[in-house]
Amino acid sequence: MPIRPQDIGPAAFLEPGTAATGPSEDDPAARLRVISAFQALVDARQARWHTDDSGRTELHLDSGEIFLLRPHSVTRLR
Repeated sequence: MPIRPQDIGPAAFLEPGTAATGPSEDDPAARLRVISAFQALVDARQARWHTDDSGRTELHLDSGEIFLLRPHSVTRLR
């Protein structure tokens, strides 16, 4: 079953170059929810994890979006 944009939260609607941060920056449960949603996209074969040459973790969606995962934020690169 395909994952719908509303299933992964507001990060899916970010414009390139914007970051999702907020009051839950230090909330490990919030980070786990985001990672779990991204992993669901990978499990559904709609995305894949990528580690670049500098060791940064990115999520590449089949639809073309790329998200950079950082310890306290997610940034849409494309």
